[in-house]
Amino acid sequence: SPLGLPGTHCYGQAAIVVGSTLHLGCRGSDRALYVTAVPIDTTGQPARVTWWTNYGGRTDAAPAVAVVDGAVTWFITRASDSAPPAANLYRRTATSFWKALGVRCDGAPGAGGNDTYADTYPDAYGSHGDQGYPPGPNGAGRAFVGCRLASGTLAYAAVPFIRFIDAGGRTVGPPAFVRAGNGTVDAFTAGTDRALHSRRLTTSAPLDVGWTDLGGTYLLGVGVARVSQEP
Repeated sequence: SPLGLPGTHCYGQAAIVVGSTLHLGCRGSDRALYVTAVPIDTTGQPARVTWWTNYGGRTDAAPAVAVVDGAVTWFITRASDSAPPAANLYRRTATSFWKALGVRCDGAPGAGGNDTYADTYPDAYGSHGDQGYPPGPNGAGRAFVGCRLASGTLAYAAVPFIRFIDAGGRTVGPPAFVRAGNGTVDAFTAGTDRALHSRRLTTSAPLDVGWTDLGGTYLLGVGVARVSQEP
């Protein structure tokens, strides 16, 4: 069913569910980021969107979203930062302004990896979440963000997004992340062969020997979710 009011133009949307609330963001026709939050009823259907908040910024690509330290956090590559080697990846929340992260992206970012398993299964993940890093107040674990570099490889970083790591490969689109275990995340992206590829990553380096070819043909974007305990 339609979410927005008639005449709503939403480009490159991203969404996340926190509790019983759907958080939706997208690029407006003016290239600023617009976000909204709507409750989900007992049938699983979100309510109709009646308002949007202009978060500003300026992007030609879709945003990404993740829960970081308990707060819904949005990521964009700002179109205004066009002179290399300036960093153009930014993040912000409902209560913060845009903050630049130390990487230059070629296209849209991807974000994810956070979930509630650190709190739900403390014996498996440790009493303080992943590798001693405490989960956020809503039970969110460690979040990751990444994007395609000009070289075509995937760069990624975990909270607090200070050190970006080259995960190699040759990607043609934004990545998707889902948490896979204690301190690890699975990244999914499309390669130059247009097939879907995955690689397990840690906060400091890729964990395995390389990218796994999952086949298929990539057309638009990659999405991933965790069912039970498997990506």
